[in-house]
Amino acid sequence: MLTGSYKIDGKAASNCAFFPNQTFQVGLNVPGAPFFVLRIENFHGAGDYDGDARVRANYSGETIRQSRGVAKTKITVTPTGVGGLDEISGSFSGPYKGEAGEGTVNGTFDRCLYELPKQNG
Repeated sequence: MLTGSYKIDGKAASNCAFFPNQTFQVGLNVPGAPFFVLRIENFHGAGDYDGDARVRANYSGETIRQSRGVAKTKITVTPTGVGGLDEISGSFSGPYKGEAGEGTVNGTFDRCLYELPKQNG
């Protein structure tokens, strides 16, 4: 279990995915740090969300322990003007607790490119 203060302040490798079930997911990876995943269900574009924050710590190379919490998330969407693609960016902050430890996570991500479904009306 991770305990105490564990601060990571730096650039993370990120990957984004937008799934057909309207779930948007961002994974952030900093070498030597637990892996972080932010999932937003019922994603409908720009706005405020309660994201499912998951911190995953790898123990012994085989077992993965996970802590979860709700991260307040703000999403912005900017049309790129290229092939119907939108640029998704966001910020998040919230607590997490579980087998991988407890604490607070906050951060930002930007430039996730997707063609989002256009809203009617």
